[in-house]
Amino acid sequence: MTSPAAAGLEETDIAVRPELRGVIESIAELRATAPRYISLPRGCVQILVRRDGAYVTGPHLRVLRKPAGRDPVIAVRIAPGAAPAVFGFAATELADRAVALSELWRAPAGEIQDELARRLGRAGPDRAMAHAARRLDADPALRIGQLARDLALGERQLRRRFAAAVGMSPKHYARAARIRRAIALARRSLSWAAVAVAAGFYDQAHMIAEFHALAGATPEALLAELRGTSRTAVLP
Repeated sequence: MTSPAAAGLEETDIAVRPELRGVIESIAELRATAPRYISLPRGCVQILVRRDGAYVTGPHLRVLRKPAGRDPVIAVRIAPGAAPAVFGFAATELADRAVALSELWRAPAGEIQDELARRLGRAGPDRAMAHAARRLDADPALRIGQLARDLALGERQLRRRFAAAVGMSPKHYARAARIRRAIALARRSLSWAAVAVAAGFYDQAHMIAEFHALAGATPEALLAELRGTSRTAVLP
């Protein structure tokens, strides 16, 4: 099924094999319809299959702005908590990096799901950390101490396991989630004060400071930039 993931981007979903659900969050063919893209911060590891090869990209905290290629890209989004099982090392080693897939494991681009299925036999995702990521996506204002208590973990243990499983600390993951939620809410024409509260910031000043830190712009300026370029890509 083809659907617009965002203005300037056409996305065609590709079926995920049943045994890989929970390891692969989604697979899609992406085609840019604009000359550049803006990627909001996201705690996500992806395998990107392009004409010039396959790459693994790690989570990124800051907003990325890049030119868009003309050729389609197959994006295999690894589910939160599954990257160590897929690649054999902590997801923090991929943070803010792009690595050729051939450096990590050998598999032709057309057989990625086969290779992932083979790797599932050796290890599975950290389901507790996958749950923690979903909690933070749903409630970016959730206190890390409360999350640790809910999972019957110490805060230090939670931070260590979450970073290894997802690629960034739970605090940074929540910061990225708040930025994405704020932009989604602002698109509904809510006031910025209402956006700040609903997105989980302490107040509007806190939201502005976070946008400056992660996007290099005010919330209003980033929203105008997104609307002006008609482009918000899902690629990191």
